[in-house]
Amino acid sequence: MKLQTGLWRHFRYLLEFGLIYPVARIVVPLREVLYKNNSPRFVRHIDNLTTKSDIKEQRISRISRTLSRKISSGGTTGVPVTFYEYFWVTALERMYALYIWSLVGWKPTHRTVVFRGNRIGSPTERRGRMLVVSSYMMAKHARSVAAEVTAFRPQWVWAYPSVFFNFKRISESHLQLSDLIGFLFASEKLYDWQRQKLAREYNQARILDWYASSEKAALAYRIYPEQGFTLVRSYSKISLKPIGQGETWPCR
Repeated sequence: MKLQTGLWRHFRYLLEFGLIYPVARIVVPLREVLYKNNSPRFVRHIDNLTTKSDIKEQRISRISRTLSRKISSGGTTGVPVTFYEYFWVTALERMYALYIWSLVGWKPTHRTVVFRGNRIGSPTERRGRMLVVSSYMMAKHARSVAAEVTAFRPQWVWAYPSVFFNFKRISESHLQLSDLIGFLFASEKLYDWQRQKLAREYNQARILDWYASSEKAALAYRIYPEQGFTLVRSYSKISLKPIGQGETWPCR
């Protein structure tokens, strides 16, 4: 059973990353050309807005369970909501993520350590070219996990900022990233002080952070030292509501 499980993890990695990656490098730029006029616009009033309550009430009646998977997201509010999405939507989401990763040089053949919210049965788990760290067990096994990550010699760190910085703090000097190429941060805000700290400690590393959500609202990214985010136009069609007066959206 363990052998079968291990083989499935490697095969799933090949499907999710190895096969989708070359497709993403071709398809996303083409979609960007097709949707080049899909720029966001400012709106002053929003009459019809779908809320999380609407999703909770209608999610089962609007989608086939046989062709979908159940996911959850806190969105920008941090309040979890569960709903269903089609499997093809999951593949499209992965394609966009891999395209953004490719902009900083990530490849499926690179060794990647993962510090996210994964629930696994042990402190670490190998999945193809990835080493997944359990955010629920890493504190208790900090020294052994740090030793395993160091021996893995990751080239990329894919993480929630809070999880990575917390593990870096509790593991002290035991975590070594000598072969590091860069960081891939998502799902949480990466603060300026965090970007600057990483740039000082890993002065040759590339730092990518992007914003997206399971609700497929928007996708935007930035690469250090850029301050502004680049919006991926073909990902979604959005409207922005300004907070104050005199805002302008830069033409691209």
